[in-house]
Amino acid sequence: MIPNQLGSNGPISFWQNGVRQDTCELVFYKTAAETGPTAQFAKFRVGETAKQVTDLYTGLTQTVTELTYDQAYCVANSSPALVRPPVAICTNSKIVPTLVGAGMDPGEAYVSLADAEKPLVTLTLPPPSIGLRRRR
Repeated sequence: MIPNQLGSNGPISFWQNGVRQDTCELVFYKTAAETGPTAQFAKFRVGETAKQVTDLYTGLTQTVTELTYDQAYCVANSSPALVRPPVAICTNSKIVPTLVGAGMDPGEAYVSLADAEKPLVTLTLPPPSIGLRRRR
């Protein structure tokens, strides 16, 4: 969920036909030309959860929303060639608190929260050398 689709990032929507959804499925294909039953892809199920954090500057507690990621779902629903090493996309992907994009300093995201309390907001995938593309 990166603002303005900076870099190779894109927003995630938890809405479908005006109805709030608990999860969002993201499908990434190995190449732009992947089609049909032999297409290689990784399928992620991402959700949201709320947690309480304490602002280090004010001492006030507030609720923030962060992403969750179902690794077992990814393994069960992705192409075996992308699940196995060396790619191992499901185990090499993670959700991190860092906001990334052009002009953003990763060290400045959520400066008033302790590292352990920073919400997880960015799904990171292995380096693009495996050639995944996002399907819209």
